[in-house]
Amino acid sequence: MMDPEARLASLERENQMLRSSLEDVQAEVTRLSPWEPEAWRMKVIAVDFDGVLHDHAGCFGPVPVGPPVEGALEGVKRLIASGASLVVHSARLESPEGWEGVVSWLDENGFPSMPLTIGKPNAKAYLDDRAIRFVDWDEALRSVLRLL
Repeated sequence: MMDPEARLASLERENQMLRSSLEDVQAEVTRLSPWEPEAWRMKVIAVDFDGVLHDHAGCFGPVPVGPPVEGALEGVKRLIASGASLVVHSARLESPEGWEGVVSWLDENGFPSMPLTIGKPNAKAYLDDRAIRFVDWDEALRSVLRLL
């Protein structure tokens, strides 16, 4: 078992690597127009943390405590194996405690290293448990009003 100071140092090194990786991905996505075919070949997929990777039922603090969503680890591995670049986004990352909690949770649950971001990154697709696919306003209103 790694002592807490060594574990924290290890997590800080990993966070720096992930931040650098995310900056590289975001710089490349930003450089390319979304209308250029090259931008779509990059296969960047944004994955929401809570509700897609982490089963957050009843967990509202900055540190995640729930189990993985069923099939999440296998799904992430399959997307990566298919050539997708995954970027995990979450509001939990706004605090240092939340950032460390998410990194630890991903590691403890066997997820591969993936870039993390607070905001919604540029991506080809977004996996989010609260999303409603926009087709047109009539369909969007029907979908949203069913939730109210």
